Amino acid sequence: MSPIYESASLLVGPDTLEAMKKDGLLLIKPIAYMRGNTFTRDYIIVDEAQNVTHKQMEMIVTRLGRGSKMVICGDMRQKDLSYKLNSGLPFLLAVSQKISKIGEFELKNNHRNPLVEEILDYYNEFNNTLYSDKKANRNNEKFQRPSKARKLHIRSGGVDSSNDTSVHKWRS
Repeated sequence: MSPIYESASLLVGPDTLEAMKKDGLLLIKPIAYMRGNTFTRDYIIVDEAQNVTHKQMEMIVTRLGRGSKMVICGDMRQKDLSYKLNSGLPFLLAVSQKISKIGEFELKNNHRNPLVEEILDYYNEFNNTLYSDKKANRNNEKFQRPSKARKLHIRSGGVDSSNDTSVHKWRS
């Protein structure tokens, strides 16, 4: 829940966020607690939907009550489920093409650090290579795994890597 509260706090400020929670204007629920609810005259945001299974997605969209709107956000490139077919997001996207009251849009710009876009390009290139020809990938020197444990510091000013097994995390 922490990332959701952090984002909301950035949008409205920590004092307003606390007041909204106290007044019942903002409610954040895990998927496990949505069953049995009907959201009437509410605005529902489902985040990280690429990690919602097909059955969970069906349950979520059927919670939509009269006068409510639902926004479902997800990026299939960041899916953690074991098989793409397990995610309910692709099916819902296909349904959105058939029902006129459902809209879809794709964000073209990265809202995080510009360095993330460059890193994602290499991940996408690696994943495309991996899935298109697994055998050839074993000999692909461009993406060989390092032989030693390494630490990698990523920050706006650049990247610093050195041989080490420790992990460091900081905010800049």
